[in-house]
Amino acid sequence: MALNFPTDTSQPYFDPVSGLKYIYNSSIGAWETAIQPPAVIFPTAPEIDIPGFLWWDEVAGRLKIWYVSGGSGVWVDATPTPPPVTVNTSQTAPENPVEGDLWWDSINGRLYVYYTDTDGSQWVDASPVPDNGARGNTDISQGTSPPSDPEINDLWFDTTTGNLFIYYSDADSSQWVITQNISSQTEAVEAITTSGPLTVTGTTTNPLITIADATTAATGITRLATAAESIAGTSDSVVLTPKVLKSTIDSYVTAGANLASAAEVSAGTSTTTAVTPAGLKTALENATGYGTPCGTIITFANQTPPTGYLKCDGSKVSRGTYSALFAVIGTTFGIGDGATTFTLPTLTHENSNIIHCIKS
Repeated sequence: MALNFPTDTSQPYFDPVSGLKYIYNSSIGAWETAIQPPAVIFPTAPEIDIPGFLWWDEVAGRLKIWYVSGGSGVWVDATPTPPPVTVNTSQTAPENPVEGDLWWDSINGRLYVYYTDTDGSQWVDASPVPDNGARGNTDISQGTSPPSDPEINDLWFDTTTGNLFIYYSDADSSQWVITQNISSQTEAVEAITTSGPLTVTGTTTNPLITIADATTAATGITRLATAAESIAGTSDSVVLTPKVLKSTIDSYVTAGANLASAAEVSAGTSTTTAVTPAGLKTALENATGYGTPCGTIITFANQTPPTGYLKCDGSKVSRGTYSALFAVIGTTFGIGDGATTFTLPTLTHENSNIIHCIKS
C-alpha cells in the first residue's frame, strides 16, 4: 500500500498504520525509514532537531523529549512524577495507607511497603535479605569462647586474644573467621626504657608490661585496704582511704560515754559507763576498810565543817549532789521536799563551839 508522504520534507513523517518514522533524504530525493533508538544517553542535551526524539539526562536522571511548537523546539521533561510517598515509623502498621507508602517497624527493625496485587493490598516486607541466608540483624558478643548457635555475619570479640571474628559461610561450610589478628601483627612497638617498678617482657610485637607492687622501700602499685584489713592492722602492702580510716578509728574510740552514778560505781558491774575522778574518790572512801565511810558522824571543833562533810543541823540538801550520802541514810532523818532533797540529822553539842558533822 502506497504511503501518502507530506509535501513538507523538513519534518519527519510517522505512518499511522505501521507506526514507523520516515525522514526525507535530500541527497537521494526520497523518504527513508528512521529506526530511532529508545533514547540517547548523554550528560548534555544532544543537538538533534527531531520532534519526539528521546534523551536520558544521565546527570539529572530524567527522561526528556524534543518538543517542537511554533517553529521552535525545546527539551521537555517526560519522566513521570510518582505520587507522594508517606513514610511512617511506629510499632504498629499505620492506618489508611495508600499504595507505595513505607512503614518502618520500630519493634522488629523491618521496612514494609504497602503493595497492591491481583488479590488485594497489603504490607510487604521490603527489607533486604542477604544472599547468604543471614538474618537481617547482626549479633555482637564477647567472651573467652565463641557463642553457641551463631548465624551468618554474627561478630565475636575474643577477650583472651583481643581478636575479632565474623561467622562466615563459604562453599564448604560455616565457621568463625578472624577479621583482626592482634597477636600476629607485624608492626613492632617502639622500645620502652623501663625504670623503677616497670618491667617489660615478651617481644616487640607482643610486649607484656608489668608493674611491681609497692613496698616501704620501693615505689610501685598498691590497692586499697578493706575495712577488715584496716581493723586487723597486719598488712603493709595496702593503703587506707579517709573513709576506712575514720571507720577504723570509730571502732576503737567511743564517741561519748555516760557517767556512772554513785550507786553504779559502788556496784561495779557496768561496762558502758565512765567514772570521774571525784566519783572514784568517793567510791574508794566509801569502800570497806578504806578511809572514812560515807555517813560517818564526827565531832569537829569549828563552826565550819571540814571538806567532804556536812553540818548535822537538819538542813535539806540535794539528793543528786549528795547521792552517795542519800544512798546511805536515805530519808531516815526526814524526806526533805519529798522529791529532790533529803534531811540531814540534827545534832547539837553542849559546847556551842563544837559541831557534829556527817561524811557526805
